[in-house]
Amino acid sequence: MIVDFKRASNIYLIQGTHHFKRHFDSLVAMVEYEYKMKLDEDSVFLVCGSDNSEFCAFYFDGEGIVSIVKRFDQGSLFWPRSSQGIIKITEQQLDLLLSGYPIEPKVKPSPRKA
Repeated sequence: MIVDFKRASNIYLIQGTHHFKRHFDSLVAMVEYEYKMKLDEDSVFLVCGSDNSEFCAFYFDGEGIVSIVKRFDQGSLFWPRSSQGIIKITEQQLDLLLSGYPIEPKVKPSPRKA
């Protein structure tokens, strides 16, 4: 099975740290009950572990829920941790994230003087 997250129209990133090793059903329950979202064939959800060296992706493939865990041998992810909740990200942001780059700029533009 080859997984292509970009086939999904909706890519959601669950912010903050989560202990997804506890139990997979707790992640699904968090999405469905806490965030009031539905797992469908058009959405993929990404969750980061507590040490930024691994993440879990899960989605519904039409027959059941698929869960994939990736652990990086070297390096780590720049996962947004500023708040809790789910944000929708673009394909370009997904590429940046999985390549080890932050999806949000570190430097904020200063307001222009009139």
